[in-house]
Amino acid sequence: MNGIVAFEVLRTDMASDQVPAKRLCIVGAGACGLATLKAFIDCPQTSTWDIVALEKQAEVGGVWVPSKTATPPDLPSTPIYDSLTTNLPHPIMRFTAHPFPAGTPLYPTHHIVRQYLSSYSEHFGLGKYIRFGHEIIRASWKDGKWSIRVRRIPREEQQSTSNRSYLETFDYLLLCSGHYSLPFIPQWPGISEWSSTKTHQLSHSIYYRSDTPFKDKVVLVVGAGPSARDILAEVSVVAKKTYHSLPRSVYDGQQTENYSVRQKEVVIKPPIRQFTTTSIQFEDLTFSDDVDVVISGTGYRFDFPFFGDPTLPPLEHHMIPVKSDQADSPPPVLFLGTPSRVIPFPLFEFQALAATQILLGRKMPPAPPCTTHVLDLEQFNYCDTLARDAGVDLRVQPWVTRVYALKNVLRKIWRHLEREGDWKRWVEGVDGVEKWRETMDELIGWAIENGIVDSDETLT
Repeated sequence: MNGIVAFEVLRTDMASDQVPAKRLCIVGAGACGLATLKAFIDCPQTSTWDIVALEKQAEVGGVWVPSKTATPPDLPSTPIYDSLTTNLPHPIMRFTAHPFPAGTPLYPTHHIVRQYLSSYSEHFGLGKYIRFGHEIIRASWKDGKWSIRVRRIPREEQQSTSNRSYLETFDYLLLCSGHYSLPFIPQWPGISEWSSTKTHQLSHSIYYRSDTPFKDKVVLVVGAGPSARDILAEVSVVAKKTYHSLPRSVYDGQQTENYSVRQKEVVIKPPIRQFTTTSIQFEDLTFSDDVDVVISGTGYRFDFPFFGDPTLPPLEHHMIPVKSDQADSPPPVLFLGTPSRVIPFPLFEFQALAATQILLGRKMPPAPPCTTHVLDLEQFNYCDTLARDAGVDLRVQPWVTRVYALKNVLRKIWRHLEREGDWKRWVEGVDGVEKWRETMDELIGWAIENGIVDSDETLT
């Protein structure tokens, strides 16, 4: 490995002996699916396995492949909006063995991430294991095997006769399809009555592509996650008026004052209490009767429609379903990529390497079943513990936790540089983790000296 990597792979407890060949189906060829595919291809004990990845899109990348928006109730295939960038610096977001190219913007656009994942797949020869345009429509466990019905998705130039399904059997099923496809919108009292009027529109961030449709509208953005804040920053500039409804945990003690985005005021509101036919009432009992559009940046639901029960079951170690009847054998299905508010690509690597050992018979210690998977600062202990329990010796380096704590400060600095057109000089020729660490430290020092951020913001 070149230089110091964010998540260093030191060794694994894998023996050299091969095990009987198995058939393995990986669902999804986004970042999680690619990391999982690479882990099983690289594992000496699975070299005889028949490994197949099914991807319904025409290329790798998953959520990072943009798609046109759709009209409800239809859903777009991904939630990528035109201006999307990462909300993490790429030196900590990268895969262990595959850095972003030298000179990459510290917070890359979605176009760069899409190309990065394509490069990762090509560099490690993953494409030959992937069936593009193939979607699971049914999966059932019977007689110790997975029976999987797969549908071929025809391309526009193909004849409709190619839209056929077929049946295959596998020993193991690894679900790596992510959780950004089924939007979650709270069922506020009165929302149906409010949104049914011609002058009102209820939407979700999955449909957002640009601020154009919201020019001169009164817009309420709900949520405090990265997408909600990005959308609000754009829409507030062109909207007639903008409200921002925050979750109670954020509203109580973090942010209750109105603020401005490029000289346009954003009115802060607590959570929504209810809708009437003509207005929206908030938990402080105030009303707004001038809102034209509500954009709900309220996250997504897990969804596995090819199972009889499409919901995510309780998981041990955030990946192993609780199945008492499978206690003496490897679990037939694993759910990878479920954690949120994490550094995704390296965490996928941790889970993928652990999965190789679990399917080879590694007995994991009991863990409390989880139904929620928001980790944030707990992700680092989770990764280290998962690696230890799976017999995979990995290390999360201390500097990664510091950069993660400073991610919002660094993004604030980076956005300033982008507005000033001054970002290129900071990254030109910068390559290797050590250089990126030095560059990020220099950026913070420069920003404090020039009043872009306060020194208190950089305390971790």
